[in-house]
Amino acid sequence: STTSASQITFDLRTIAGNEGMKFLPPWRRGSNEMKVKEFLRGQKVPLHRREMAPFVCAHLNGTKKIAAVFVENTSDGDGYGRWVIHADFEPLQAERDDR
Repeated sequence: STTSASQITFDLRTIAGNEGMKFLPPWRRGSNEMKVKEFLRGQKVPLHRREMAPFVCAHLNGTKKIAAVFVENTSDGDGYGRWVIHADFEPLQAERDDR
């Protein structure tokens, strides 16, 4: 069955205290999820900035999942970077082509 968007709620959090949550970047679709702290390390986010990294948390039926993570480009916390969307939340290429 499909889930309607009205059943999902979202909030903004930081990685601190949530390091063990799993994340799957879109370029790894079909692979296993990884811990978000491992993802940030792979994206070369400095250790001292990882706990402060914001993420969008999706809540559905009592479970929470990372929908997107902000990856900083610099180590000084200037706010520049990009959001990386979890593969489960990103539209497939065919869906994007239909728009």
